[in-house]
Amino acid sequence: IPTLVRPFMCWCQETSYGWHKGSQCTIPLNCKCGKSAHCVEVTAVYMDRLEHHSLMYCECCPLALTLVAMGLFPALPICPSIAFSLSHLLFANKLFIYISPNITA
Repeated sequence: IPTLVRPFMCWCQETSYGWHKGSQCTIPLNCKCGKSAHCVEVTAVYMDRLEHHSLMYCECCPLALTLVAMGLFPALPICPSIAFSLSHLLFANKLFIYISPNITA
C-alpha cells in the first residue's frame, strides 16, 4: 500500500480528486530486469459502465501501480481481475461519511 501513495496523489492532482477526466494512460513497461512480462485482463468498474483492459506488468513494475496511475484501485494486491474507479470509491467514502444514519428501520 505505501508504494501506491505516490501514483494516487499524482492522480488526485491531475484529476482534481476525480472531478476532471485524467489522461487514463498506463505506465509504460520499461522493464530492464530481464524477467518476462505478463499480460492480464482486468475489468474496470466505473459508476456508469464496465471496461475491459489488457495490461502488461512485470515483477519490477507491479500491476497495482499501473492501475492506480490509471485511476483504478485493484481488488487484489497481486494479479487482480477487477479494479474499481477511484472516483467511485471517493464517492462512496463521502456518501458514508455524510449520510444520515438509519436508526428508525
